[in-house]
Amino acid sequence: MLDERDGDQAAELLGVLVLVDPASDSGGGVFVRWYASSSLSKSAANDSLGDGTNSPSFRNFGFVVDGMHETLIAILKSAGFNAVGAEDDMSPYLICINSRLR
Repeated sequence: MLDERDGDQAAELLGVLVLVDPASDSGGGVFVRWYASSSLSKSAANDSLGDGTNSPSFRNFGFVVDGMHETLIAILKSAGFNAVGAEDDMSPYLICINSRLR
């Protein structure tokens, strides 16, 4: 979902984003990813510069993002979709929806 703000503020990705790649090869398909708020992301990034990955905000960010990834997969499966982690090194929390389960 896009957060539409007044003209001079950039739009921000928040929540679930659904991507459709119409390619007929193995790279195509339907993909889902959840985006954390920029305030959570920025806080984690800034704190990690000083305290590294041991900073409380960095650990919290990891917990939230990991949790949402697993929760989205569970929700999609409960709705009858064959959803799995996409195993994409460039986007580690990307979810691939392979098909609808019968």
